[in-house]
Amino acid sequence: GSLGPMGQRLAHEVHNFIKHRCDELGDPDPKVGRLSFIGHSAGSMIVRTALTSPVLRPYLPKLHAFVSLSSSHCGNVYVPSTLVAGGMWALQHLHQSTFMDELQLVDRDKHEDCFMYRRH
Repeated sequence: GSLGPMGQRLAHEVHNFIKHRCDELGDPDPKVGRLSFIGHSAGSMIVRTALTSPVLRPYLPKLHAFVSLSSSHCGNVYVPSTLVAGGMWALQHLHQSTFMDELQLVDRDKHEDCFMYRRH
């Protein structure tokens, strides 16, 4: 999958959870309720993408914390380890995932046009 749709799905899921189970987060007063996210690896990049979604914009004043663990927020353009580079190549070819192209900043012809560069 691609980070864009994964982030949108997460944004909608968080919005629906708040709407149905956490009414206090819908209060416009930023002092009422707090919203925090913890992400690991690719999950952190999905959270960052979700946080840029217009769906979550009303809740951003309530954002308390975003903890990111072991995430490649700038992508993996230069991988010094041949073992890691080989593993990434295998994942990319086995899963045919757009995500791996986005992570390596090869989803567009120019780096400036890549998802990771534009979005984050």
